Amino acid sequence: MARRKHHCRLCGAVMCHDCTHFLPLAIAKKMTIPSFHHDTPGPGPNAPQSPVNQGVGLLRRSNSNSSLNSVLSLVDSVTGEQHFRLCIHCKQLLDTREKLKESRTAKPILSQFYDRLRAYLSETDELLAQYGKMCNSLNCGESTYHLEDAQRLRVKVLKLAESIDLLSNKIAVLGTKDVDHPPRGKALKLQQTIRSATTTYLKEQLITLPTLPTEQQLNVLRDRRRQEMTNRILQEKRRTLEAQTRAGEVRGKRNSQSPQNSSSPQRSSASPQRSVQVTLDAGWGPETAQMFDSDDPMIQQMNIIRNYIKQARTAHKYDEVSTLEQNLRELQEEYHRQQAETLVDGDS
Repeated sequence: MARRKHHCRLCGAVMCHDCTHFLPLAIAKKMTIPSFHHDTPGPGPNAPQSPVNQGVGLLRRSNSNSSLNSVLSLVDSVTGEQHFRLCIHCKQLLDTREKLKESRTAKPILSQFYDRLRAYLSETDELLAQYGKMCNSLNCGESTYHLEDAQRLRVKVLKLAESIDLLSNKIAVLGTKDVDHPPRGKALKLQQTIRSATTTYLKEQLITLPTLPTEQQLNVLRDRRRQEMTNRILQEKRRTLEAQTRAGEVRGKRNSQSPQNSSSPQRSSASPQRSVQVTLDAGWGPETAQMFDSDDPMIQQMNIIRNYIKQARTAHKYDEVSTLEQNLRELQEEYHRQQAETLVDGDS
């Protein structure tokens, strides 16, 4: 009879102070109002400060003495902390409810591992696509990419493949050491399927992974490609000269058949030979000094693109390097065509 009686604020059960459990007011507001924050603004600086308003926040009291005592019991007289009185049963129910909410909102460990595995696979696909472009370009003897960059990219792909293999193995054995609750049924089948699919992916990608040429092989391939380009240019020049020669012969025949030019057959027949000689001496060649010293706008544009290619290769922007190399080849082909047309028009 001498002890003061307290009651639970949820179920109303009567208990003494020693059997009371306290729930902080901030946690209670989080349970009921998800958007609640600790920095909820209180009354303004000019609001009257009463013992009820201090530390209570949004709580309001009525005119009864019982209501005043109930509100004041929420405030600890020593620390000023706001809390609710609860019995042991209500406290256990609230704790169980919060654990259930966390278990529903939190991702399972299998889902977290699988998300990380998918991220590794996506990164590997991007690197493999880039590595395939670099390897094909180097095996063709092109100078778009550097061999060192391709080697570093290959090492990165192999490290990613190792990480994928380890992570899929963790997924396969996840929970198998738990004697009481090991994975069974669909959960176990899902883990095994993930492991099997990952193993198949690694085998297909690593077996078909193209090999890079060595430094010596790359030099041989580039020399061969350079020789092929030189032969192609010479063939184009030879075809141009042949076309000019045939055009000169046709003009010579026409002039010989004309009565006005019948007295000068030697001059018309000598014209093609002179044009051939001039063309051989003044043919355009891909010399670096001439290209940088020329005032031709097309040559200047090619030099600008070469500078962009150098900067993009330094920054490891290989897609931009490939695009710029294609543009440079198109400009070079157009320049050769214009030079050939200029020679033909000059001889005519």
